[in-house]
Amino acid sequence: MRYKSLGMSCLLSLIISFPASAKSYEVKPGDNLWNIASRYTEGKVTTHQMIAAIHDLNSSKLGNSLDSIYAGMKLEIPSIEMASGADSSKATSLLARNSEGASVNKAQAEAILHKINNIEKEINQVISDIQSTKTAFQNGLNN
Repeated sequence: MRYKSLGMSCLLSLIISFPASAKSYEVKPGDNLWNIASRYTEGKVTTHQMIAAIHDLNSSKLGNSLDSIYAGMKLEIPSIEMASGADSSKATSLLARNSEGASVNKAQAEAILHKINNIEKEINQVISDIQSTKTAFQNGLNN
């Protein structure tokens, strides 16, 4: 009986000494890292810590960006124990970098839209010139 109790005690010690392993999550359309982290955050772990921990586990897939996830991507989600040791300032830095990128992307999109509008004006002018030439040509044939 004593050996059985000692064996159970050793087994329990082993289980406790290893933190819970990561779970796998498949990204769904419309997901972002904040929403995913929020789903798995509980207790004293903050969403920022969970973002940092998810990023750490998946850095080879995510690189330095939070917006590189896509539907169907498989992410490893850390356990609460793993996330509790994550540095939330890393998530703050990633989020700030991501929002700077969004500002740059917005500025680039506005510049492209401006160019498209100018091209559209030029095309409309060419169409108008062609129609005028066609009308003049038809009037010349009729006279």
